[in-house]
Amino acid sequence: MGIKGLDHVNISTSNMNDTLSFYVDLLNFTDGYRPPFDFPGAWLYAGGNEVIHVVLSLSLIHISEPTRRYAISYAVFCLK
Repeated sequence: MGIKGLDHVNISTSNMNDTLSFYVDLLNFTDGYRPPFDFPGAWLYAGGNEVIHVVLSLSLIHISEPTRRYAISYAVFCLK
């Protein structure tokens, strides 16, 4: 059985505001409903489907400037 699609990706970031601004303001994703998890994050939607999960990563915050400002990790994705 082959892969039928990509369900969503998880993005870990050290800068939630800039990351959300990029995906929402520039790429036109919609910041929508996210279950009340006990850690900061956002779910971004396209066409009514949640496709990007953004999570604030404390491990990325400890990276020294100026690298930290642009630290994003694409370590998790979900296939159909």
